[in-house]
Amino acid sequence: MSPPSLLLPVAKGPGLWALSSSQRWWHSCCSVKDLELALEDESVSAIESDVVFSGSRGEAVMAHPPVTESDLTFEAFMGMGVEALAVRHLKLDFKEERVLDECLKRVAKYVEKMKERRQGLWLNADILAGPGCASSKFDADVFIRKCLEAVPEGVLSLGWRVDLGVGGPYSAAQVDDMLDLLKRHALPNAQTRVVVTANFRLAIMDETHLLRVLDETPCELLLWTGFGEPSISQADLDYAIALFTANTDTSTDSSKKDFSLLGGEKNKQQETTQHHERRDISQDLSRKDRVGFDVSLASNAQVALAASTAFRIFRIYSFVKAASTNFARDFFLTTSRSQRHSWFLKEAQSASS
Repeated sequence: MSPPSLLLPVAKGPGLWALSSSQRWWHSCCSVKDLELALEDESVSAIESDVVFSGSRGEAVMAHPPVTESDLTFEAFMGMGVEALAVRHLKLDFKEERVLDECLKRVAKYVEKMKERRQGLWLNADILAGPGCASSKFDADVFIRKCLEAVPEGVLSLGWRVDLGVGGPYSAAQVDDMLDLLKRHALPNAQTRVVVTANFRLAIMDETHLLRVLDETPCELLLWTGFGEPSISQADLDYAIALFTANTDTSTDSSKKDFSLLGGEKNKQQETTQHHERRDISQDLSRKDRVGFDVSLASNAQVALAASTAFRIFRIYSFVKAASTNFARDFFLTTSRSQRHSWFLKEAQSASS
């Protein structure tokens, strides 16, 4: 069972009922039992689940890679989540592109009822290459286009694919990629909110570039810890809150005003109209209201210390492994067959002496 994560104050007001910063998440809910528990838990406000393709079933199921089998199909997850008496916002974390079309078609039939229930729906994927990764498993433009066509009322949750073992802080180029993507698709808009997601530990290594998401756009920012990732300490959480919510801004900030929702010039009347249309989305929120955390929090200082130690060991192992792999690659690329043969003979003689 994956425990629910951090609870932050609930935002009030029209259109803010699914604000990321207001949620207490049940993360990686990938079994019928877990879903039942999450729906019964009154402290949980939002449920996140991972979507993969099941070869045995021939359809989408809720499971976290490398696992691809589950007793909870995508159809069952949506049905149970929307038909339950208790309203829980739902987040679909797509792990592979091939399940997208099937799932979006199935989601469409639930949209009207979810709107009536004021039940939020996040459509999430790591669509860009992030720290430690050279590529993503998704075509970012295709993902956004399909989601907007199928569920324009949904919340687009867009992130970077990362490697926690060797990844560093988010770079200027990686943030530029995200901002350029949003501009190409005129996001966010009057219907569609956007949440940019980033790994908690990589984000607090250096917040400089990620802060541009908050300063230059009306998007929300959600920092997460992943499935199987060691929990974080309360001190780390307090540090992150200070980093990302200090110097709260408002929609009057000039940099956000210049972030064109239409990708072009707008006259004063158009700006006023669009500003009014977005009032219930996130344009008028302070930075503090736009920052959320879906993290696993250590229960006490001892657990936090053990988790921190485990993560550091994992990082050291990952760097050593990567360095060894790079050495082997370079060795085979820069030496001849006879040179490699001589080197192996020399190493064998040294080992036996």
